Amino acid sequence: MAKPEDNPQLEQRVDALEQQVGQNTQAIADLDARVLALENAVTAPPIDPEPPGGIIDNTLPEPEEPEPAPGEGGLAVMIALDGVETWYAQETAENLGDYVDPEGVFVQHCYRAPRQDGTLPGLTVWFRPDADGSRQEVIFELGVPLVASLTPANLGAYEVEIWDGDTLTATVEVPSHPWYARWRWQSAPRPVRVSRETLIADGKVPHYDGTVLAQFITDLAPQTYSVMGFSGMVTGMGWTGDRPDIGILTGWSAQWLCKGNSTSTVIAQGEASHDQHAPARPRHRSTARPHPGLPDADQLPEGRRSDRAPNRRHRVVRQRALARM
Repeated sequence: MAKPEDNPQLEQRVDALEQQVGQNTQAIADLDARVLALENAVTAPPIDPEPPGGIIDNTLPEPEEPEPAPGEGGLAVMIALDGVETWYAQETAENLGDYVDPEGVFVQHCYRAPRQDGTLPGLTVWFRPDADGSRQEVIFELGVPLVASLTPANLGAYEVEIWDGDTLTATVEVPSHPWYARWRWQSAPRPVRVSRETLIADGKVPHYDGTVLAQFITDLAPQTYSVMGFSGMVTGMGWTGDRPDIGILTGWSAQWLCKGNSTSTVIAQGEASHDQHAPARPRHRSTARPHPGLPDADQLPEGRRSDRAPNRRHRVVRQRALARM
């Protein structure tokens, strides 16, 4: 048998096929590895990587409340009348300036809350806290003069809640509130700062000397202050004599000057509060200060003017009042 002759072309083709087989074998091995990796990923339980330092809290922090500016925050009042609640707040009130004690003992702020004539016509609430925060006052004043949109009318019984921030400071039951009347809530009465002897020596009160007769004077019946109460004032004006509520000084004030007992002091303070239930002067419409005198004729509403010339005394009083405005 004859020996086949060498064929170079055939050898080249065999080499190319062997090289291609090797490449295909490697590709198959790579595919097997990828399939195995995918199978492991599907069947294996998920692994949650733990962040460094433990669990991360993504809750946003609560925003901090801004510090209230002077005149903001502070007291608030809720008045409940006939099932309707009306709120007044110091933070929305008008700052009318400070009262400075002449002797520098205290400074008192003064804020006037806007009236809410839709629910409580003509009622003004005044916030008067001391500057150092040691004492608080709230005044409830009904009645505004010479406002055509307001019809004078008394208020019936109502309840007041006085709040200092989130703290309920006081609850007050008001039996009634007449037009042009006011009452005051205070966190504490102001202390008596001067002695009887000093007041007498300065000529501010009559010189009542009780060293001889005071021991024989029976103390007057004690009285307590209540909102819209009378603090011992006699309501029957036909009784004109032997009344402790009339005179140069009231009986309780004179009793304090003569005897200096603490009961008389409390009663005298109650008398002062009662006296302010009915202010002697209405407030000026523009400045909110007590009106210094009689209104001008053209300020009076129709029906209250008089075509008759006023008498001389009326003219003098009116001229003096207008001169002080």
